[in-house]
Amino acid sequence: KQWYQRRVREYRKYKSASVRDLLRAMRNKRHHYRELPPEVQQSLGDIPDGFLLYFSSRFPRLLLHTYTIMWQCRSESIFRNYYPEVATYTEQRQAGEQSRLPVALDCDGKYS
Repeated sequence: KQWYQRRVREYRKYKSASVRDLLRAMRNKRHHYRELPPEVQQSLGDIPDGFLLYFSSRFPRLLLHTYTIMWQCRSESIFRNYYPEVATYTEQRQAGEQSRLPVALDCDGKYS
């Protein structure tokens, strides 16, 4: 852990209590992974599985936390394109079968 804290601060200052800075550090380490010393790459693990395991084992609630916060921001203009209007199951039933609203994205990015 200490090597990571030292290495992550070599190029940029990060606040240790900031989720935003943690996400930024993760992004930067992933982006510059090939530039890291071999021992750091080994500690982080292979991309993508080892890297994911490294951070998810240390921050198990980070994904859900980030999703929840971003969901709360979905109506802000900068995020609207990432959160299209999607109906809940209840809304879909109330609308009836004729006007079926999209409820989920499939693997091809199409609404079902």
